[in-house]
Amino acid sequence: MQKNSFDSLFDFENGVFFQKGLLRNSAFENVYLELRDKETRNYTDDLVGHLPSLSGNHPNRKEWRVRTHSSSKLVNYLKAKKEVNTILELGCGNGWLSNYLAKSFSSVSVFAMDVNQTELLQGSRVFGDQSNLKFYYADILTCPFPGKTFDVIVLAASAPYFPSLAKLCSRLLEILTDSGEIHLIDSPIYHSHEIEKSKQRSIWYFSESGFPQMQHWYHYHDWYSLNQFHYSILNPPTIWSRLERFVRGTSPFPWVKITKTLT
Repeated sequence: MQKNSFDSLFDFENGVFFQKGLLRNSAFENVYLELRDKETRNYTDDLVGHLPSLSGNHPNRKEWRVRTHSSSKLVNYLKAKKEVNTILELGCGNGWLSNYLAKSFSSVSVFAMDVNQTELLQGSRVFGDQSNLKFYYADILTCPFPGKTFDVIVLAASAPYFPSLAKLCSRLLEILTDSGEIHLIDSPIYHSHEIEKSKQRSIWYFSESGFPQMQHWYHYHDWYSLNQFHYSILNPPTIWSRLERFVRGTSPFPWVKITKTLT
């Protein structure tokens, strides 16, 4: 495992780097895991080790069909880029995508970060042999990563768990290299008039599932919050993209790239 200059600022336990002073076993983690269990989204080590592949009879197979396609497109996109030495996946969960990226780019250092201790420990158990992959339990807004550390930052289905997308992106740009890119995939971004209806759907879902408190940790971001940044949509909505979604089961959400300057 390659050592970084900032690793000494973390406590290393059971294959995970823990941000010093950061609360563990949070209320969010406990409720989130209970909900995931009810949704059959807490997977065994064996299943995690095979993700994004999932058996044809699993209740979440359609969801993973989408993620398989999204992750493959991301890797193909990054393979065409030059100067990618470091990748951060923020909100990595059990680390399946971080592992996929690490295996796809053996010379790139991949950092898997979350505030879910249980899933990070599972990721470390399952993918600990991947030498260019590290797991971090850290709060991106307060963790001591130095500026211009990462060439690529990926958020896959994790953006809704951050209260302010604008504040998050501002922080990510601080630790992004000058030619680096932030990629938001598999996360909804709304037009302002759509938010209230989506919020009410989620409140209903969380309440029906028995976890109404989740509504306090799930957030709704609109395009306006990105106006201050240089961003582009890599999968703009077209007739062909809608057809592809129907035929191949691709993601219904935008793939957004954010950079420090116009590209």
